[in-house]
Amino acid sequence: MRVLALGHEATRTGAPLLLLHLLREWQRNDDVHISVVFRRPGPLLEDFRTWGVRTLSPAAVEAAWRPLSRVKHSLQVRQRSAFEEGPSDNPARISRVRLRQRSLWDRNALRLRRLRSRPSPDVVFANTATLGDLLPYFQGTPIVSYVHERALLLDEIALPGKVATQLNLSNQVAAVAEVVRDDLATHYGVDASRVAVVRPFALPNAQAPAAGLSAKASIMERHRLPPDAFVVGAVGALSWVKDPESFVRLAAHVQALQPRRPVVFLWLGAAANAQQMARYAALPTAFGVTSSVRFVGPSPDPNWFYEAIDLLAVTSRTDSFPLVVLEAAQAGKPCVCFEASGGAVEFVRSDAGVAVADHDIEAMAAAVVALTQDNERRTALGETARKRVAAEHSLETVAATLLSITLEAAGWTNPR
Repeated sequence: MRVLALGHEATRTGAPLLLLHLLREWQRNDDVHISVVFRRPGPLLEDFRTWGVRTLSPAAVEAAWRPLSRVKHSLQVRQRSAFEEGPSDNPARISRVRLRQRSLWDRNALRLRRLRSRPSPDVVFANTATLGDLLPYFQGTPIVSYVHERALLLDEIALPGKVATQLNLSNQVAAVAEVVRDDLATHYGVDASRVAVVRPFALPNAQAPAAGLSAKASIMERHRLPPDAFVVGAVGALSWVKDPESFVRLAAHVQALQPRRPVVFLWLGAAANAQQMARYAALPTAFGVTSSVRFVGPSPDPNWFYEAIDLLAVTSRTDSFPLVVLEAAQAGKPCVCFEASGGAVEFVRSDAGVAVADHDIEAMAAAVVALTQDNERRTALGETARKRVAAEHSLETVAATLLSITLEAAGWTNPR
């Protein structure tokens, strides 16, 4: 069976990393033959070379895309501000950017037609819901869409109407969380019975902890923080969606509660550019928590960070099913999260962390302080999280489920 895997970009982010490990598992089946196409390249592209990976956008289009991305980002910031303050004040400029997007993406048409003229795939596996402009070129071929995104994010990053196009063309739809399935029903009219909830797997732990100074001692020394402090961590891109401002506000609320032991807040991740980084770096000063908050930058392997923290905080405005929750669980660390912001609560439930009312920073701060004072409960929550991620989020199980869905769409029986 020939499977064509389609992705939006080959970046070291959740969906592309999941696709990489998923395809490595699928290739163990002798009857499954994989090819991969990304809309845009990225640093993960070399890891996909096994499958003769191709990108649709030629270099010239990529050169044009980069400045467009900057323009689009500035508009998204305005749109996000409008989301909180009122309607956009510049709809004409937004429309011009949308037209430029269409022009650039339409240049992929010739490459898609050439791809389509090769031996046709038996099934297309679309690893995002943002490919609705490309999938009509594969009309007539069974399509499976694995949706990683919440509706709020899709409204920001997808062309108007194209998410609905993709969902209508898909023979099978899978979602990473119940909350994503519900979004598809509410925002796009997809019958919930059509959507299989297939929660993601935890990415394989590539590195064992290094010998010598512990991860916690090392990072505390590097950032001149109290060695006995309780460490609250966050992991992800510094972006509006992940909401580092709420993380800093959380630190301010915890500080106001005057916990018995010092509490510090560390964020692992980077901003898209220096201007954004400067804006986020100014937040601790603005909220009066410069002594307890650090943005420690990115890391290609975050496992050492999970060893260093005591508790993970997920402050995202919206998140389908944050992989960081699973990664922290592998290290036996529980998380605090918001009930309505995404799929983290589906993992946490009542016994692997603490979920508080949506964006109630004061309630989250109270939960953090309570866990700093109750080592026994925090350890029990972390141990439940460790057992749950091993039992319910293994690569082998998730890969087998998604392969079964893909085979069913193509009308194949399970290969060897």
